[in-house]
Amino acid sequence: DVRERDEWDAGHLQIATWCPLSMLEKGVLPPSVRLDNNLYTYCRHGRRAARAARLLEDLGADDVDYLSDGYEELLDEGFTRSRLTW
Repeated sequence: DVRERDEWDAGHLQIATWCPLSMLEKGVLPPSVRLDNNLYTYCRHGRRAARAARLLEDLGADDVDYLSDGYEELLDEGFTRSRLTW
């Protein structure tokens, strides 16, 4: 989830790790993000997710893609909302 803190706090996918685009732009990753894993980014509409995917590749991610559908679309598809933080 590459959205900002207020968006994350309002709800996010239960399987997500919070890593806002503003952190990625500084080269900062949460400890749980491993660049050798398959990574998927998402945001509200897809633009930030696409940018975050490129940044992760620049940081050395082996396999990264972004979800072009926004967060609300994912909820409509049955993903579970969570208010827990990492």
